[in-house]
Amino acid sequence: MLKLIKVHSKNQVWEHFQNIDVEKESWIVSKASDRDYMSQYVLSRDGYFLDLSVQWHRTFFRMIHERAFPNFKIVSRDFAEIFLKRKLQSLKADLDIDVIDEKSRLRSITYYSSLLFDPDLDETKLNEWLNDSEDRKLRLKPDLLLNKLFLSFFLDAQIVCEDWLVAQLQMADLSELQLPMSYMYFDLGADYGMLEASVLKKLAQNYEITLFQTIHAFDEHYNHLIQAYERFDTSENKAKDKPDAAKVDVKADVKIELKKFSSAVSEARFAVGKIKAWKNQGVSWNQMSIVAPEIRKYADVLQWQLLAEGVPVNQVKKSIYLEFKDIRELLSDLSFFKTDIEFSSVKESLMRFCADSRSTPFNKLEEKLNSPFLSADVFLDLVHKWVPGFFIQHLGLSLDQLTQFRNTELSAHDFVRQTELFWERMGLSERKERVINSLFDSSSPSVKLHPREWVEQIEKIALQASVTVSNKELTGIQLTSLSQVSLFNQQNIVVVGLDEGAFASQFKEAIPTEDIYTLGSELGVYLEHPDLSLNSFLLEDLLGHVGREVALSYPYKGIDSRIQNPAPLWQNRAFEQKLFEKDMDTPEPILWDWLISNSDSQWLHQRHQDFKIDIQKWDAQPEHATPVPHFALNEISLSPSSIQTFLDCRQKFYFQRVLRLKSIEAESFDINARDKGSWYHSIFEQIIAKENIYIQPLLTSGLDEAGRVVLLERLQTDFASIVPVGFGESTWKLVKKSYFENVIKFIDHEIRLRNHFPDLKSVAVEWPWEIYYDWKRYEFSQTQTPDTVKIAGVIDRILINQRTNQLWLVDYKSSLKNYSSYANWIEKKEFQLLLYNHIVQNHSKETWAGKVENLTYWQLPDLGNKKGFAVSDPRLIDFGYAKKTIGSIEDKEKVEAEFLVQFQEMIKQMREGHFFPNPSDEKKCQYCEWRLACRAPHL
Repeated sequence: MLKLIKVHSKNQVWEHFQNIDVEKESWIVSKASDRDYMSQYVLSRDGYFLDLSVQWHRTFFRMIHERAFPNFKIVSRDFAEIFLKRKLQSLKADLDIDVIDEKSRLRSITYYSSLLFDPDLDETKLNEWLNDSEDRKLRLKPDLLLNKLFLSFFLDAQIVCEDWLVAQLQMADLSELQLPMSYMYFDLGADYGMLEASVLKKLAQNYEITLFQTIHAFDEHYNHLIQAYERFDTSENKAKDKPDAAKVDVKADVKIELKKFSSAVSEARFAVGKIKAWKNQGVSWNQMSIVAPEIRKYADVLQWQLLAEGVPVNQVKKSIYLEFKDIRELLSDLSFFKTDIEFSSVKESLMRFCADSRSTPFNKLEEKLNSPFLSADVFLDLVHKWVPGFFIQHLGLSLDQLTQFRNTELSAHDFVRQTELFWERMGLSERKERVINSLFDSSSPSVKLHPREWVEQIEKIALQASVTVSNKELTGIQLTSLSQVSLFNQQNIVVVGLDEGAFASQFKEAIPTEDIYTLGSELGVYLEHPDLSLNSFLLEDLLGHVGREVALSYPYKGIDSRIQNPAPLWQNRAFEQKLFEKDMDTPEPILWDWLISNSDSQWLHQRHQDFKIDIQKWDAQPEHATPVPHFALNEISLSPSSIQTFLDCRQKFYFQRVLRLKSIEAESFDINARDKGSWYHSIFEQIIAKENIYIQPLLTSGLDEAGRVVLLERLQTDFASIVPVGFGESTWKLVKKSYFENVIKFIDHEIRLRNHFPDLKSVAVEWPWEIYYDWKRYEFSQTQTPDTVKIAGVIDRILINQRTNQLWLVDYKSSLKNYSSYANWIEKKEFQLLLYNHIVQNHSKETWAGKVENLTYWQLPDLGNKKGFAVSDPRLIDFGYAKKTIGSIEDKEKVEAEFLVQFQEMIKQMREGHFFPNPSDEKKCQYCEWRLACRAPHL
């Protein structure tokens, strides 16, 4: 028997169970804390209740499938990808065809599964339908044929992906099916489609099934989502005890605001401020929610801000398995079977063994093994050499046995049995048992893989598995997703993250809309609509449940800083309100804003505890920021790089030069650009100083391949004592060859330079200079006074053209992407070379000092590209100089004059202490090391 009950809220489902009298009923309910209000009525009943939780729906249909197809093995999507990949690789070898991407092909099979598994599909009609259109014949027909072929691989092996269970149940005869319950109760969420409806229709022939369908005000707009209900909504299925309720619609007194923010971070700050504003208006915490289509993206940003503002949050905390030590050690042991073994992945195992055996200090071992350049075989040999007994005592395998085992194919059961020692270390916990069960459930006993492939599966399981810890006292606001918010009866809701990405179809294989409709009407096959999504349905439904006020917010830039378009519903409402170009909103005031606008607030300087800073209110108009008091420019010193930092962004200059804060460098396998440049400069300096050894002998003969090999060995020997800062001894041995190969490129360039410009001669390398700028007299000076600021730096290289008796100033750069030629220096505020030029021409006391005819950047390592300024010479073009670099002395003098004016204005701005964020290029802010501490409006 099949009975359909239409309801308007979850409370009416609750009321239904209060009025029935069925003995010995048992229930399955979701573990989510938001359903606790129903738990006291559903723990002792004879039947299955499946709510909106996708997990429980899948569990139910999996149980039906296991009974209907006992010979089939249900596998995970990840395992299905591996299986399909192997089949595709064999096709490539046997038939010499290109390998198709297994991920996209698996998605395509899943999308068309209702058609591929349909036992009643008329193949003749399908062919007629496909041949009715050239587009279908050329694009869709081959795609379906390929999908049928690849699906046959799975069916022949009696394997079915977990995503195809309901589709395959179309082929099953469920009349003789024996289930362990008498009654089944379903809450029909929007996830239910025609396939699920067909299966329930079959089950209803032998079982009592009660369906609860929530009536939504916008059903007519989402027929592709709710069409399954039409199979149930017949007069013989409708229950007599259907609760009465008024039709849900957007309430007339509900206030709906549209908000647009420059970034997701500003949007999150608005949400927190809005919650606090509503609280001040008398709305209780448990009547408010912050909602997002993908709340996980916003959770980290929101939770810290809510905590700082004192807003209580009802959370469902999930701790992933990787947070537990026993799982981490298990994965560390298993990582010895992976193709590429990194020290970080096996660190837990080696640390534990070193602590137990006390034979090898772990810190020394880490220094030797922590290198990205070691192959797996070399890594294992080094562990065997430096950690004696590790393989036998810790892994239970000798090195030879481990090597052999790494290349052996075996089933999942055999793999777990062979690695039993790993699983039982620290005890076989419930978490490990769940990982093993998930591995067995998601794979087929008939399929054998290499250990490294089983390790990949186990890592994915551990990454996805979690332990839920619920907060049952609903005293704070809800931080939840669109799919869950309707379960709470909130009065005020902020919806964030309304960009189009969250409302698009999950299937890229979606076919044209008209083809979807004709497939359904002509052939009875229903596919997902490409333009409408479950989130669209849930968002419109949400607007019918809000009591007082809802704010719909769209971020121009997402959490990942990508520019994005608004969601369709947001855009449609904007058109209705004639908001065709909506300006960016500013966040609601929060505690931070009160602190920075409070005249009594005091902020400590990083160096001087009595240094008071009036933090500016930067959100709306950063250029109106209050100057930092007690700041004196003569307390700090400047360099060409710090001057460029000020010109790029005053906020960054403030952090680095005024507060002298140091950014934390991201962990990397290479050293930073500063240390790398220092090493190259020191080597180049010695090469030039000893040019009679390294350069002069090669001017005539040049460098052939054999000569390069000899020179490479000689350089590594001669400069063995010079090691870049940041490299350990073992790592430097592995990478130094590539560094010295770049030194050879420098020598090769020097040979060509001398042959191309025989009149050039080096007069200084790494030349240090120091000058003062007097802001009262508007000039550079050699004398320090209270009205001066010190400026110091180093010029990488100075050469003299003995034919013209004029100088070349060279600055080495690893990249010229962010640097310009002289015509754009003033516009882009690139003052470094102009500053060098002024110092050398006007303030140097060296014997070689004089006029400058060439001031350029040379790009490392091959120095093939050069930008800046150079007096016209036909030989320059052939030597890597950009055409825009060539100019006249008159051109250079015009830029010099404008530079002095601009430099004076820059010093004036520095002295004023206006250190607000004013990036010259906002794109660079995405990669700035200070972006999380910055209050710029666009961040």
